[in-house]
Amino acid sequence: MMNPSDESYRRTRLVKQGAAAMPPLFRALAEWIAAHYSSPVPLNIVFDSNEPLHGPRLDVIFERKRDADSFMTERTISYDPAKQAAIKARFLELLDESGDTIAGAERLFVIFSAFEPAARREANSQMTPERIEEVEKSLSSTVIWKIRPGFGTAIIFFHTEAQLKMTEDSDFRERCRDAYMAVLGRFDEFGYFRANPIGFAFDSKENFDAKYQGSWFAYDR
Repeated sequence: MMNPSDESYRRTRLVKQGAAAMPPLFRALAEWIAAHYSSPVPLNIVFDSNEPLHGPRLDVIFERKRDADSFMTERTISYDPAKQAAIKARFLELLDESGDTIAGAERLFVIFSAFEPAARREANSQMTPERIEEVEKSLSSTVIWKIRPGFGTAIIFFHTEAQLKMTEDSDFRERCRDAYMAVLGRFDEFGYFRANPIGFAFDSKENFDAKYQGSWFAYDR
């Protein structure tokens, strides 16, 4: 899974911004992948010669997770070996045709990643305590105990189970979503949350204390 801290993410972000482009060799491979597998053209392809586990790695990066998942096995728990082998073979052909050489290319390990999930996590990571305070001030409600950004989500905690239940049939939860999205939207550089808003969950401090003994470690497991 691609993370915002990965070098491949930073390089792909530049491509998405229009500040960089794939080299011609990688562009040719991306177009071949799209034509051969009837998929979108990968957003970027990154060669990493320093991957310690498998050796040199070719990361085929699609924008959407569903497109990267189409290069996994049916249960999406491992990369499709036939597609890995075909893409590696085509890459080596293109490399030979270009007259270029890349050290370790014959030991290449092909993987598939998605950019959007990492970009969404990066945006949500900008919801610092100061920005959460903005959300809380805009709601100006005494029933909220805490707003906690999660792994690509946000959890709104009320103080009591009674307050949690009270809001089920009111518009207050929608107001919470709107207030959070108004701040998060400032960091939604590529508009991903406009098309697919962040997921929200609602809970209570009462439940957090009773079920998890007030432990975030236990809650997040």
